[in-house]
Amino acid sequence: MLVSPLVLAGCSHSVPPATTLDTTVGQLNRSLSHLSEQSSALAYQHRMNAASTHGAWLVPLANSPVELIDPQARLLLQLVPQVSGSSTVLQVKNIGAAILPPFELTAALSTLTTDQQEATAPPQPLTQQVLRQITPLSPGEQVRFVLNAPEMAHDQSLVVNVHQFRPFK
Repeated sequence: MLVSPLVLAGCSHSVPPATTLDTTVGQLNRSLSHLSEQSSALAYQHRMNAASTHGAWLVPLANSPVELIDPQARLLLQLVPQVSGSSTVLQVKNIGAAILPPFELTAALSTLTTDQQEATAPPQPLTQQVLRQITPLSPGEQVRFVLNAPEMAHDQSLVVNVHQFRPFK
């Protein structure tokens, strides 16, 4: 009879409260760090767009859409991460009332360090891509373009300026 309580006591397992607390605090710190980075990116994106006379500025970490208003089109732009994580996708949605004819957009890609986010001058583009939508785009419809981002160091983030909406036939 004395053996069964010992066997049962050996099978029980409890996690010390300190380990659970350490894990929770670590998760909270990572979440707060991510929110702080996202807040800085969103503030930078807003500042760039408020001062912009040349297209719309997007920062992937801001995770916020930006409206590009052109005399010929109203577009909602957003950068969304690719499933593989190796590239970024520009999502373009027609938020105007008219069907857009086939068109081109130019995306200028730059990188930015955390220190540069305080600067008011736009970053210098490292590469440009001409994006082509070859079929009409109805109101509410969206299209996605894969952007070939430049190589970045661990302390850099991507910044994209989308401009030059041009219809073509």
